[in-house]
Amino acid sequence: MSTKKKNASAKSKRSDDISRMAGFIFKRVRQILREHPGVSRRIDELEVEVRERFRQISDAMKLLEEHDRQLVAALIINSITETAEEVLGS
Repeated sequence: MSTKKKNASAKSKRSDDISRMAGFIFKRVRQILREHPGVSRRIDELEVEVRERFRQISDAMKLLEEHDRQLVAALIINSITETAEEVLGS
């Protein structure tokens, strides 16, 4: 078997493994949320609030020029990611 075919086969196997793992995690999360319907509902409610805040941020950013908007968006995304990791990771 050629090196290219071996590499392609290894990449395909890793991709299949990752897909299986993601599927398992997704099913497990669904199961956890089904077992805790009150928590699931509250998370859904809070996600709606977060989406609304994102829309408000987007509306405020429309006042900026396109180039500035892209830079500010990158900063906001970075800040939100850091906050999520800080708060949810603990």
